[in-house]
Amino acid sequence: MRANFSRYLSDKITELFLENLKTPQEEEYLAFTTPKKSTKDEEIYDSIGNLTAAEEKAEGGPIHYQQVSQMYQTTVINKSYDSGFYETWEAVEDDPEKVISKINTGGMIRAMVETREENVATVVDGVFTTASAAGKYYADDDHPLDTDKTAAVNDNLMTAGPITPGNIDTGCNMFNDIKDFAGNHFKTRARAILAHANNQTLIKSIYESNLKALELSNTKNALPTLQQIYGTYISKTYWHLLDTSIPSFIFQRRSKLQPFDDQDKISTLNYYWAMVERYKAAQIHPGFGHISNAYAG
Repeated sequence: MRANFSRYLSDKITELFLENLKTPQEEEYLAFTTPKKSTKDEEIYDSIGNLTAAEEKAEGGPIHYQQVSQMYQTTVINKSYDSGFYETWEAVEDDPEKVISKINTGGMIRAMVETREENVATVVDGVFTTASAAGKYYADDDHPLDTDKTAAVNDNLMTAGPITPGNIDTGCNMFNDIKDFAGNHFKTRARAILAHANNQTLIKSIYESNLKALELSNTKNALPTLQQIYGTYISKTYWHLLDTSIPSFIFQRRSKLQPFDDQDKISTLNYYWAMVERYKAAQIHPGFGHISNAYAG
């Protein structure tokens, strides 16, 4: 009889736990990262290609071949994250619904999502201080276009300044000067603006004004249309223009969120609940995919 009750309680605990795991959680980082599937401990990403422009082929003439050289590579190593809680056998026996409530189980999920958000925000905010495979910060004014660091450079670092129509326009135009590693014009453009949610009213006022915003002007507001992306974990003053067609900020997942529940049947009889996952947030393209502004307020 006692064994049957123990099995019933154990099954009920697992059922409650898995049901409460379905609590939905908002994940801000999904709006500005590209998901990447990982199949091993680390993944290696190549940067933009370096073939020069096509050449005219004369009638009966030979085809022009180029030797492809290895460009910058970025290695992204996965990390493991976990969250868990435990409760006594007595507490679970008396009220399993309370112990495995949405408050406790949902708290674990929030803890996991919170860490993801913070990890991604660290990558985004770190573009001004994190060295890329090219040896320059991810947001810098002198990204070399070849591995010998002798060719022309790309500039994806705006002069620090607040979010204004003029600064947005300047940043959008900077995309027009980006080149690939062979020095060819690289087709990229601003498609989104990424900023802290505190700037939402400011950005909306800029884009929803018929005339040029923030100044006495009769000039029509003709800024390029941008998707507006806001976060609450990223810097409150930094802001970025993104070409969302380029996987600049990535969320590399090795294993999805895996729940576990168990009981210590040898010593304490305590029940344990946990979650683990493996991933890494990173940036993989030196000087491509974003124009960034390190405005400090």
